[in-house]
Amino acid sequence: MRVIERARRIVLLAVLCACAFSVPFAVTSWLERSPGETTVAPAAAPPVAPAAAPPVAPSVTYYVPSAIELPEAPVSVELNTFELIPARDESVHRSYVLIDEVRDVLRNSFYRPVAAAVLDKPSVGQIIEGLGDPYAEYLSPSDFNGVQDAAATTYEGVGLLVGHADSGLIVTSALRGPARDAGIRPGDVIISIDGVLVEELAFERAISLFHGERGTIVTLMISRPGEDRQRVARVVRQEIDTPAVRVRILNTEERNLGYIRLLSFPVDAGEQVRNATSELIQQGVEGIVLDLRGNPGGHLSAAVEVASVFLRTGIVCTTDGLHRPQTSYTPSGAAIAGELPIVTLVDGQSASAAEIVAAAMRENNRGQVVGASTFGKASVQSVVPLSNGGGLRLTTATYLTPRGHLLAGEGVLPHVEALDDPLTRRDEGLRKARATLAKLVERADELPLIHF
Repeated sequence: MRVIERARRIVLLAVLCACAFSVPFAVTSWLERSPGETTVAPAAAPPVAPAAAPPVAPSVTYYVPSAIELPEAPVSVELNTFELIPARDESVHRSYVLIDEVRDVLRNSFYRPVAAAVLDKPSVGQIIEGLGDPYAEYLSPSDFNGVQDAAATTYEGVGLLVGHADSGLIVTSALRGPARDAGIRPGDVIISIDGVLVEELAFERAISLFHGERGTIVTLMISRPGEDRQRVARVVRQEIDTPAVRVRILNTEERNLGYIRLLSFPVDAGEQVRNATSELIQQGVEGIVLDLRGNPGGHLSAAVEVASVFLRTGIVCTTDGLHRPQTSYTPSGAAIAGELPIVTLVDGQSASAAEIVAAAMRENNRGQVVGASTFGKASVQSVVPLSNGGGLRLTTATYLTPRGHLLAGEGVLPHVEALDDPLTRRDEGLRKARATLAKLVERADELPLIHF
């Protein structure tokens, strides 16, 4: 009994010691709990393993543009007002490169300062729109190739030379080819090409739609002066020969007069006009009509070379731009027709390089200018190639006439006004030019001979 009693006392003492140790811990735990919170302990909790570390995201490099509109990407994270796009998206990377490239070209080549607010715009189109330059435009790789094709002596297209018009493209010349065969003639306004409204397109983009594979068909919607209804012409593209110069002898009973029609100003226009003039002089012409009507212009250097055929001295034009020093261009080479009576024939579609030549002839007192006031384009454009195969066309300088006049919005005023009526078969403008030239030749015959 004593043994049993002693064992009970030992157990009781152990229980009392255990309670004395656990009560403070329990009270502390109860005080730390929030009101109403209940803790349930499992009967037998197994040991807990250490928590697994969260998975590590793969390292990704992001381009962070300044408020640039970006295309959708498989992964994107929004941060403030910017969108983060993975660097592996090559199309996005190329867009950044293109925008930065366009900005650099404008900083280094545009004819006037470009505001930072314009350069910060989020797309190439918005940057160009912000320039306020009606001749600036981005050329896609296909459009850029079309510009190069237009400079070639042959190309596959419809055979039209066109200029700007309010509602589309005005036909300035219909070359021998499919467009002329389809009944299209100078003065017609092309409103749409294959259903695309021309007035919604950049000029170079509209021009590129004429070009295409030989044998394919292009549908043109045409408006003609004096007609209420529009015409539709389906033209089959062919290989077009594009000579810049046409030459002939004007039929007159009393005078032997030469005629040179210059359709545009390609790089070799000066050489072509020089050769044509030399040919006419060998045939004994007494004067020349230089016809620049409908000529949309071209290379500045070509304009200087054409004027140099007829000018011995003086200034052809002066150019000036933010990144180009003011430069005065003088006649280059021998003026093989420096004394020959000449009439320069122009109209409202004579633009750019054509106006440079007309103003040079007028203000250097070389003959008479006949026709109507020219277009009034007093700026020089350049096409800068871009790394994506496209290009940027922009104004790089403005030009002044030999006497320092700016032709923007005014053009070259003729000495003698003459308007051709497109509704008649007669060429009233050329008739007036020929009559004016005949008077100049007669006046030259009356001048006394001076012997040196």
